[in-house]
Amino acid sequence: MDEETKEELPDLATIGVELLSEKYLTYLSNLGKSELNQMARFFEKTGYLKLSFEISQDFDSKFQIALKISDLALLYALLSNYQAENPQTAASNIRKWRSLGDLALKKWNINIAECCYWMAKDYSTLLLVLTSTNNRELLERLAQAADDCGRYNIAFQAWWSIKNVDKCVNLLAKTGRFSEAAFLARTYGISTDKLQKVTDQWKEQLSTTGKEKIAERLITDFSQLAVGDAPTDSLINLDDEVHVATEDPGVELAA
Repeated sequence: MDEETKEELPDLATIGVELLSEKYLTYLSNLGKSELNQMARFFEKTGYLKLSFEISQDFDSKFQIALKISDLALLYALLSNYQAENPQTAASNIRKWRSLGDLALKKWNINIAECCYWMAKDYSTLLLVLTSTNNRELLERLAQAADDCGRYNIAFQAWWSIKNVDKCVNLLAKTGRFSEAAFLARTYGISTDKLQKVTDQWKEQLSTTGKEKIAERLITDFSQLAVGDAPTDSLINLDDEVHVATEDPGVELAA
């Protein structure tokens, strides 16, 4: 408010080209790209953010100005359109997508935040967001995407969060962690065929790494095991071998 006239003054950040005089618009239209960018930087520093955004000819500058304005719809449209027109910039835009996603989270716009993190391939943040909202459909999509690009820890946590133990066992076996896969399958009642296969792979892994004695102790016969049985039996035979000496008939034992 003007102290002398008591009139409401417009917020400088909301003033756009529509409020400029025709003479000033004509002047701006005669400027080149470089001059317009210089003018945009001047207006940005003086607080005319909307005006600076509208006359700027540089994408990076426009994005940073839009971040200051905190207009999620404007930012999302700007970045989406730019990447659609320039697909080769996808890698360089990852940080921008992540910044926009963080801003959306601060403003509690979960939908835009999720979209931005997908575009940024920020799977760790997506895991936090999706488990918080218990979005099973997107968690399954995340698990598959993380698996496809080798982000196995995230893939495992995503599968686990939606209680897909079968996929967890597959992932452990895929990464050569057969011991964990076998115990997980045994504990949570995965089919005997899969348990048999994983245990055989574990045994083969032990044998090829010079651990034949441990491999010999693995129990690999699950033919009598019903799916869902409580894991009362171990996967490893812990009984020591008992060597019984035969009596020599020619030796008389002392009484």
